[in-house]
Amino acid sequence: GTRGYVALDPCDPDYPIVFLKDCWRIVHEQTETEGAILSYLNGCGVTGIPTRLCDGDVGGQETVSQDVWKAKHVGGKCRLRHHRHYRLVVKEVGIPLYKFKNGRQLVSIILDCLEAHEDAYLKAGVIHRDISCGNLLMLPREEPSGDTVYEGLLVDWELSKRMDPESKTPGEPDRRGTWQFMSVNALNNPTKPILIPDELESFFHALLWFAIRWLPHNCGNVGYFMRDYFDAGKTANYEDYYCGADKQSTLRCAALRTNTNTPLRFLRRPPPKQTFEGTSAHLPTSSDLSHSGKASSPTVKASERSQAEFHPVDAIFTELLDWFQASYELANRRKPERIVVLTQKPLDPCFAHHVEKFQRRLAEDRRSLPTVAELERKERERQQFRAQLEWRAKKLESHNAMVEFLYIQLLDVVWPEDDKQPDQLVQDSDQKKDDQKTAEKQAGSSKRAALHEDPFSEAPKRVCTTPTSQA
Repeated sequence: GTRGYVALDPCDPDYPIVFLKDCWRIVHEQTETEGAILSYLNGCGVTGIPTRLCDGDVGGQETVSQDVWKAKHVGGKCRLRHHRHYRLVVKEVGIPLYKFKNGRQLVSIILDCLEAHEDAYLKAGVIHRDISCGNLLMLPREEPSGDTVYEGLLVDWELSKRMDPESKTPGEPDRRGTWQFMSVNALNNPTKPILIPDELESFFHALLWFAIRWLPHNCGNVGYFMRDYFDAGKTANYEDYYCGADKQSTLRCAALRTNTNTPLRFLRRPPPKQTFEGTSAHLPTSSDLSHSGKASSPTVKASERSQAEFHPVDAIFTELLDWFQASYELANRRKPERIVVLTQKPLDPCFAHHVEKFQRRLAEDRRSLPTVAELERKERERQQFRAQLEWRAKKLESHNAMVEFLYIQLLDVVWPEDDKQPDQLVQDSDQKKDDQKTAEKQAGSSKRAALHEDPFSEAPKRVCTTPTSQA
């Protein structure tokens, strides 16, 4: 596990406050220590990242579990890694991003971290590969006027990698990063290298993680949404896991949906809450379920709301999803494969009447065949559609389009000042306990409500090797 401490340097007469990171780093020939990476980035003039002061291994403290396992399972695939106790001291002491003041500040901090990521890529050729909610921090800075402003700080570079465009070597044989924030592409293709589109998608997931918990929206059950979107995974053998259905469908259909299968929309003000009170409480029945098996939503439909009711972050999600959807659509479009014609024995006479029927059908169909003009029009439409996909997907090839888009949203849109809500995940868990008791009483002792407490922590773990299964 990784632990962090606010520390003092007793050797410095000014006793500056610094941050000490205590962790067990992976020992591998292709990995560098985080201190070495930060030293390189600092030397390249990368901004928005920690400043390394010192680092080093804690002598004689490293794992032997992997060696013991290999000795007892000769020839088996060992999933245990070699770790060594390691400490790093940096100059900056950041503040967790969940302490943001409002939605506008949240987006501005994420924008700062996105620019730091861009700076590292352009100046040093380094890609982060672990964009997550815990690695995006706020750094306070005092202005000459005495006001305190907050800037983004992108931390935790231990999984980063120097990009070599000429390298033809395959990616490492397992995933690196935090499951909840990895791209659909990275989760479904663990051996492929992480590229800029994957990182930009991780920033999207991080913004959504904060927004669904602390900004107003129409999702009635945040716990279920976070479980299905962030934690879930699919598996066929309970050894290899891939992207969960909800995240995958969101990116490929460009549509966020709640656990009740309605469009997820972010609002300037929180909507009235639905609770189990009096006679309104009831257990979900078959009539409450949609075609997808999810309960119907009692809330106001998104189409019934005016555009002025939607939060500015809603437009950010809508636009970015459009880009990601185009990228995945293009990736799924393969070139037509060459058709191999197999030699076949002469047709059995008993199938001769099928040949005659087929020939008659073809003759009838020829009468309704499209004209040359119609075929040309359809081909032009197909080419225009593909050109639109390519134009939107191209926005993800570099940081520039997303950075400029977020700047426009921050500067040209009116943001609410007091839009931050209490953590809706915590409220969700407490409310579900009360709802469960009420529902169970109404259902009687012979029926139990299909409600449970979601075991979500304050922040997701670094690497989720066994996500919630959707086998």
